[in-house]
Amino acid sequence: MGIFKRKSSEAVTVDSALTFFTYSKANEFRAIAREVFAEMGLEVQIHPGHAVDDSGREFGFWNIGAICYEQPQAKWRGVIADHLQRVLASFEAPDPFGVLASQDVERRTFARLYDEASIPGIDSYPHRELAPGIVEMLALDLPDTVAVFNHHNANKFGGWEALQKRLFTFRGENQPLR
Repeated sequence: MGIFKRKSSEAVTVDSALTFFTYSKANEFRAIAREVFAEMGLEVQIHPGHAVDDSGREFGFWNIGAICYEQPQAKWRGVIADHLQRVLASFEAPDPFGVLASQDVERRTFARLYDEASIPGIDSYPHRELAPGIVEMLALDLPDTVAVFNHHNANKFGGWEALQKRLFTFRGENQPLR
């Protein structure tokens, strides 16, 4: 009888990288993502939390995975394709850290919290651990996406500490996130 049937343990196993998905749903998400990359002419290596193309660019799955999690699976392909098009367009656009005036950078900078495991190559970015596995990073708000400050870009605008101080002074806060 169906009401006494045991659920498979697979259905409740949480994926280690995309923890909002079960293991099987995360693998379905990754398979669809690989297909979308291929449809856009990109061959990628799929890793648990990101993809890497043949030129070494890394595409994190956390944000788009979280968006897909909230959508019916039938919509995932379109959601992933729209997201990937925006990301690829940002790669072709001028470097915002090179074209924006300091005042614009300050006005558009905000603190953002990330799951540490969701950021490939996290040591390339200034960050601070707020809780185990949760890091604070600084990002630049752009019209269609965000650009996270790497060490080079943070140093261009005075460094991590100076950016944080200006951010919280500008926002009227007296303390950074702790």
